[in-house]
Amino acid sequence: MGIDAFIIKDDREGTGFVRSFLASPDFSADMLKKIGITIGIPKSAKRTHIVDGIASNWEDVSLQELILQTLINRRRNWVAIKLSNQFTIPQKCETPNNLIFSVGKEEWYGPIISDIKNHWFIKPIFAKHWIKDQAESPLQEGIVRLLIYSCVTWNERLRQYVISFHWSGFSHDDDESDYEQKNKQFEYWKHIPGLINNFQSVTSGKFDDIVLHKLVLHKLWDRYRQDPQYHWIDRRIRAEASGISLNARGILDIELSNDKKGLKSLSRAIWNSLEYEFKKHPTIELPKNHQFDEVVLGTMIRDLGALSYELELRDKVDESTKFRAHFYFGLKPDLSQPTRDTFPHIKLYIKDLSDTEQIQFLIDNIDNRDDENPKQMDLF
Repeated sequence: MGIDAFIIKDDREGTGFVRSFLASPDFSADMLKKIGITIGIPKSAKRTHIVDGIASNWEDVSLQELILQTLINRRRNWVAIKLSNQFTIPQKCETPNNLIFSVGKEEWYGPIISDIKNHWFIKPIFAKHWIKDQAESPLQEGIVRLLIYSCVTWNERLRQYVISFHWSGFSHDDDESDYEQKNKQFEYWKHIPGLINNFQSVTSGKFDDIVLHKLVLHKLWDRYRQDPQYHWIDRRIRAEASGISLNARGILDIELSNDKKGLKSLSRAIWNSLEYEFKKHPTIELPKNHQFDEVVLGTMIRDLGALSYELELRDKVDESTKFRAHFYFGLKPDLSQPTRDTFPHIKLYIKDLSDTEQIQFLIDNIDNRDDENPKQMDLF
């Protein structure tokens, strides 16, 4: 069964490896067309023809550079973000071009300087994948190579470096013994925290976390939730507090959906029950046009120990998505038993907006420590 990742089967370097890499899910059709057209391959050519044409010219250094630029510009849906004012951009990492024509090793490659002067670094990590296409076929062992990208940029307003780590998720089968097992999510949480710590060491840096639950559930909430320009949609929450667990998902804002089973509907039901009890007491008079159901909803989301939360921000005029992400707040930082909740990171929805655009939205909503703002929150 195919998976959405690059599986290394045979060639480990040279033309055969380049061809397999280009044919893998690491490259979309549009990416290949943009590369192919620079060496005279028409956009209308079939994917296999474009792959063969590029692979035949892989020793051209300028073509290698274009392939690297194309890779770093691709959208990826998983990110972790750090800030640092103690950081040295490493200059003696492995040569990134080598990752195009060879398997590579679990070391940092770079820097690659993008068009907007960001410094990019790449580190491959490897995972086993057992190929079980047919019950009667022998097991085939494949190695998945996942490239983790780190982007380093200086933010003049914050007077700090922003270091973001980008990767793409995939599912695979890592269990040789269970022939019936289906592909499962790659357990990135067992790899990414250590990789981030390693990059911190390589750069002689001191990385600071952005406290995501403060940024999302307070800063963004207070700034955008009641803004008449936007629809704020609660899409999912996982929470634990005092032995109570909450896991709600789907379109939770019924103003934008006919689904009346969402979290907002639940908060209204709770409030309606309270209101019914209040009305039994004639001395209690409730204000008209109140939003107490919103208060109940806010309490459920913000004060019930949210482990993760997904929101979408839409423009009320054209209904376009301005931002959508699922935040994992990293509130269970036990590296001895890592889970998704071990470290702060974000799943971005990149159909409408790129990962870098949405990261910039978050960074733009972080207050500078030097701003003279009495309501400023310490988010890092």
